[in-house]
Amino acid sequence: MIRLYKDLTIGYILGVIAGVILAVVLILHDAEIFAIYLFEFLWIGIIRYLCNAAAIKRINKLIAIMNQECHAQEFLRQLVCLQENAKGEIMELFFATNLAAAYLNLGDADTALFHLQNINVDTTKRSRGKDKMFIVFYNNYAMAYMQKQDWEAAMDMLSRMKNLIDTVKAPLAVKQTYENYHRLKCIRIQAMQGNYEGAEEAFMNALEHTGSLLDQISLIYFLRDVFLYEGRWQEAEKCREFIRENGGDTYYVAKVG
Repeated sequence: MIRLYKDLTIGYILGVIAGVILAVVLILHDAEIFAIYLFEFLWIGIIRYLCNAAAIKRINKLIAIMNQECHAQEFLRQLVCLQENAKGEIMELFFATNLAAAYLNLGDADTALFHLQNINVDTTKRSRGKDKMFIVFYNNYAMAYMQKQDWEAAMDMLSRMKNLIDTVKAPLAVKQTYENYHRLKCIRIQAMQGNYEGAEEAFMNALEHTGSLLDQISLIYFLRDVFLYEGRWQEAEKCREFIRENGGDTYYVAKVG
């Protein structure tokens, strides 16, 4: 994560150099070699931890621009600026997944698919961290096919997502969150094909537990479809008003008119 930010990268390098200088000073003062090694190990570890923590804080703040403020265009702009510093498979997966999310929330499924298809799933080395990221990757893949109304491809991606959820090592609460996302996607696909059975209850329950404004907008958008299908015009209009007031520049605002 440090490499994504030039100032943090420079700060890390300067911190390491400072540690080397201090180690030289200790050598000149006849300090024990073991003590010098221990000092250098702890010093570099602390510098790396602080720089990584700062990078993660910035990434979370960036993601909040879309998830909590619904400003997909600004999120995309800042993400693209960071992408040139990304190196390694996990960073490629991170950017493909998040670029796809940005374009999906702008209603551009084709560009989302372009970024997702840049990841070769078969050759990417697997790890616990990557498996968690792949769950979100397949979730976004399914969303892209849902926007294109390719139900078979969407269900294929959801099947891959479920296989990973069943095998990934993660805290129970995290796995339940993944499972809820998977279940809601399956219900959405049914609703988008005209089968609204159980949709209202599922969306209402999900609304009670979601902590993201973007997730609320998405759920209320599909809940509005349920109300329109059942002829509950006043409730549908309340959903429309909430989306227009809080949906930022996401495509949900344009869809409700």
